[in-house]
Amino acid sequence: MRPVTATKESVTFRGNGELLSNTWRISPAIKPDVHEVAVKGESTLFSFITDVDSLGFTLKPGETYRFVVLYNGDSALTEIRGTRFVPPAVFNESYRRDHEGKTFTEVPEVYELVNIVIALAPQYREAQKWAVERASAYYQEVAAHFSDYANDPIVLRFDTLLSKGWYHHLKMDGY
Repeated sequence: MRPVTATKESVTFRGNGELLSNTWRISPAIKPDVHEVAVKGESTLFSFITDVDSLGFTLKPGETYRFVVLYNGDSALTEIRGTRFVPPAVFNESYRRDHEGKTFTEVPEVYELVNIVIALAPQYREAQKWAVERASAYYQEVAAHFSDYANDPIVLRFDTLLSKGWYHHLKMDGY
């Protein structure tokens, strides 16, 4: 793909029929600087729009587009990743009434399991050190307890999906 030129730091996106004005900043120091787009349906026409240039393409879930943004004499390696759109939860009136003004703190078992599997995923764990807090005694205890499962098929499958940008979806689907 050809480079995109910019003289201002802010970028506008168009995708899924929406225009998101000046919602992203060009960051040459981050390589690649990744923006995930939740694609509604099979695909969306996506546009990356600067103050002086633009780039458009069809984006599908699972696809990645890399390009360079030329910004004030510097270059910013940029990556747009298509992810599958997951509709937000909708709570009925009865649920809202029963839970209004209340705070619940619970960690569902499946969510905890998903976090353990993410912590065991070998390639992702090394590539994305921010994803799991490793300094805690709790992490050390859990890692030791589950270390025999590091090559389990589910861990390796998660590792593959995580490397394709599915972190948010896997993590939230565990809730």
